[in-house]
Amino acid sequence: MHKTQESEIYNKMKNSEKKIFNERDEKWLLRQVADNPKLSAPKLAEIAEKYLKKKCNPETIRRILRKHGLHGRVALKKPFINPKNRQIRLEFVQEHEKKDFEFWKTVIFADESKFNIFGSDGPSKVLEWKQEKKILYPTLYVNHTQLAALGPHEAQQAFGAP
Repeated sequence: MHKTQESEIYNKMKNSEKKIFNERDEKWLLRQVADNPKLSAPKLAEIAEKYLKKKCNPETIRRILRKHGLHGRVALKKPFINPKNRQIRLEFVQEHEKKDFEFWKTVIFADESKFNIFGSDGPSKVLEWKQEKKILYPTLYVNHTQLAALGPHEAQQAFGAP
């Protein structure tokens, strides 16, 4: 508290505290995220402490990443298909493309599913740091649930088709 001559009391403004990370350190953090977007903020704080010798709270890391346009988002689940598996799948399709209906009646399709009776196997969502996407034509943006509710004629109009 600071007292003036007129006996008024007011809170004295704090001096801005010195930043933990300078611009160079922030760029280093951004490179780390660019190399591995699935690094969590606590893990980045550990890495920063190890390599930059600067200890900080994970929220500080999140604030820096948000300042540079990176936000934590749930990563999409995509199957990994390497070139070898891609070639095997292509050969399978080419081999079975011309099979007749009688052949496919003899094939048994099995879909394996895993069920947990007690508890779970851990978190199913993996977070990653992504930049926000800018929508070029916001009037044409329609999400899947809105599109499903539209009829075929309205859906064509939504995308500007005649």
